Amino acid sequence: MAQLLTNNASVVDSKKRIKPETGVYGNQTTNGNFVADVPDVKKAKVDIPPAIVVESKCLPVPVTDPDLERYWKTVRDNPDDFAGWTYLLQYVESIGHIPECRKAFDAFLNKFPYCYGYWKKLADIEKKANELDLALAVYERGVQAIPLSIDLWIHYINFYIEHYTCLASSNRATGVKKKDVEQMFERGVTTAGIEYRSLKLWILFIDWAVDIGDLKKSMDLYDRCLQCPILGHSQHFQKLKDFVKNNLPFNFLPSEEFFRLRSVVVAEMKASGKDIFSGESSSQDDLPPGVDIDPTSGLDDIVNESDNLPNVGIDDPFVEGIRDLVVKSRKEVFDKVELESVKRKPFEDSIKRPYFHVKPLEKSQLSNWRDYLKFEIEHGSKDRIVFLFERCLIACALYEEFWLQYVTYLRGCAATENVRHVYKRACTIHLLHKPSLVMDWAGFEEQQGDPDKAVALLKDFSVKHPKLLMVTVRLSGIERRRKNFSGVEAIYRQAIENASSPDVASFFALKLSRFFSKIVGDLDAASKVILDAIPLEYCNEKLYLQLLDIEYSKSPFNEDNIISIFESVNENKEVSDDCRLMFSQRKQEFLEEFGMSIGKVLTAYNEHQSLASSMPGLKPSGSSDYLRRVIDQHIKVKENAAKVPPPQLTMNVIQNAQNKASVHKEATPVPNSTTSGTAITPRANVYHQPARYYPSPHYTAK
Repeated sequence: MAQLLTNNASVVDSKKRIKPETGVYGNQTTNGNFVADVPDVKKAKVDIPPAIVVESKCLPVPVTDPDLERYWKTVRDNPDDFAGWTYLLQYVESIGHIPECRKAFDAFLNKFPYCYGYWKKLADIEKKANELDLALAVYERGVQAIPLSIDLWIHYINFYIEHYTCLASSNRATGVKKKDVEQMFERGVTTAGIEYRSLKLWILFIDWAVDIGDLKKSMDLYDRCLQCPILGHSQHFQKLKDFVKNNLPFNFLPSEEFFRLRSVVVAEMKASGKDIFSGESSSQDDLPPGVDIDPTSGLDDIVNESDNLPNVGIDDPFVEGIRDLVVKSRKEVFDKVELESVKRKPFEDSIKRPYFHVKPLEKSQLSNWRDYLKFEIEHGSKDRIVFLFERCLIACALYEEFWLQYVTYLRGCAATENVRHVYKRACTIHLLHKPSLVMDWAGFEEQQGDPDKAVALLKDFSVKHPKLLMVTVRLSGIERRRKNFSGVEAIYRQAIENASSPDVASFFALKLSRFFSKIVGDLDAASKVILDAIPLEYCNEKLYLQLLDIEYSKSPFNEDNIISIFESVNENKEVSDDCRLMFSQRKQEFLEEFGMSIGKVLTAYNEHQSLASSMPGLKPSGSSDYLRRVIDQHIKVKENAAKVPPPQLTMNVIQNAQNKASVHKEATPVPNSTTSGTAITPRANVYHQPARYYPSPHYTAK
C-alpha cells in the first residue's frame, strides 16, 4: 500500500510542469485502492471519501442566509438534481464562507465523486484560505475516489511540489525527500499509467527525473511508458530516441544492460576487423614475421575497466553502437505495442465523452463501449480488461448493465472482496435506486455463505423502496432456503398487513398460500390464507384459481367443495364476464371428467350454454365446445350433401374423365360417340367421386 508524503526534505526543481486541461469533468474512475497517510487527517475510507476532518484555522461562523437555505432545500428534496447542486456550489463560492463551502462540496462529492473538476475547486478554495494541509487532504481524497483521473494527479503533484518543496523563502519547514515525491509519481503512473490519455503524466514524471539528474530513472520510465498502448505512443518513442542520442549510455542504462550491450558491440567490431579505438582496419602485414595477433589481447581490460568509459567521446563509434542497440531493442517493443494500439484505436476514437455526466449517453456511445469491452475480454489480459471496465464506468456510471457485466466478469476471476467492493460502489454511490443490482449483490453474499448480509442488504433497500414486491419475495426465498419457515411466514404476513392496495395483499397471499401448499404441505393453512384474502378483493380470479388448485391437490378430493368454488364465482357479480365464463367451462370439464352424476353433467352443460348465450360478445371455449362444434359441422355437411342432386354429365365432361382415367390407369374407356345430343349417363366405373373425410375431434393435423 502506497504511503503518502511526509513533511521533511529537500527542495526539488519543479520548473518543468505540465498544465492539465481545465474543465468541470475529467477522465476518472474509482476503485479505492489507496489509503494514504495525510498529516493530521483521519484515514480515508476506500469506498466513500470522508469529509475533511483537519482542524481549520477559520472559525465556523453561523450563516442564516434565506437564499442559501433555498438552495439547500432544492437538493434535499431531490438529491439527484445535478443542476440544483451546481447552483448551490456556485452560491457558496460567491459568498466566500469557507465552512459553508466545505459543507456543500463534501455533500456534493459524496453524491457525485466522479466529478474531478469539483475536487480541484475545493482544493483551490482551501489554498486561497491558506489551508495548505486541507488542500492536500482534498487532493488525496480526490485521487482515492477517482484514481484514473490524469488531470487530478497532475494538479495534485504540482501542488505538492510547489507548496511543500519550494517554500524556503517563506521560512516554512521544507525537506520533502526525493523518494517521497518519487513515490507520489509512482502511485500516479502505477494506478493510471495505462489510461489512454496518460502520456502527459508520464512526461511530467520523466522531466522531473531529468531535472534532478536521475537519468537511469528517466530511462526506466521511458521503457515502462513504451509498453503502454496510449495516445501519443509514436511521439513518446521519438522522445526516447532523442533522449538516447543526447546522453551517454553509461549514464542512463543499468550497469548490467550497459556491459551486455558493450560486449555485443565489441564483438561485432572485432568480427569486422576494426580497431575499437581508432576505427581503422587491423592488418597482420604490419606485424613482425611469425607473430600473430591475439584476438583477446587487451579486451578484458576494456570490458571490465568501466572507469575509462566516461572519457569515451560522445561521437565515438563505440558509443554509437550501444545507442543503436538500445534503440533497436526498444523498437521491437514499440512495434509490438503499436500493433495492439492500432487494434484499439477505432474504439478509442469513437469515445466522445470519456468523463462522467448525468446526461444520458448516445446509443452509439453505449454500443461502442459494449463492443470495446467484448473485444478486450476476448483478446486482452485480465489487467487491461479490469482497467477498461473502470474507464467505462466513468462515462457509464449511471447504467446498471455495465456494473452487472463488470461484477459478472470479476466473480469468475477476482477475489471476493474486490467483487464486493464493486457492488458497494454501484449500490451506495451511483445507483441507489436500482433493485436489480441490490438483488444481485444479495445473491452474491448468499452464495458466499453469508445469508445474514444478504438479508440486511434487502431489508435496508426495502425500507427505502417499500413498493418493490420482488425484494420481499427474495427475502422470503433466503429464509426458505435456510429452512426458516417461520421467517418466511412472518415476512409474507407482514407484507400482507402493510400492503398499499388490495391487489398487493392478494399478491402476497397467493405467495404465502403456495408456500404452505407446496413447501410446508399444509393444505388447510393454504386454503385459509386464500379465504382470508378473498373478502379484500372479490374480483381477483387468481385467488379462486389457487383455491381450486388446493382442492385438486387433496387426495381424494372433495367434489362438493370444488363445485362450491365454481358456484361462488358464478354468483359473484364483481368478477368479470370472462372470468365467470371461464369458471363455468372448467366446471363443465371437471364434471365431465370426474363427476359421479350424469344429471350434474347435463345441468352444468346447459348452464354453461345459457351463460354463454347471455353474453353475446363472448365465445364459449374449451374442449367440450370444440367437440360440439366438430359434431355440428359434420351433421351439417351430411345434410347439405343429401340435398344436392347427382350431376348430369355432358360429352365434354365424360371426355375429360376418360383422359384422366387413362393417365392414372384407373378407368374403363367410354364409348366415343353418340348420334344423339342428349346427355349420357356414364357407367359407375367411369366417374367415381371419393367420399368426404371428416376428421375426428381428437385428430391433430401435422
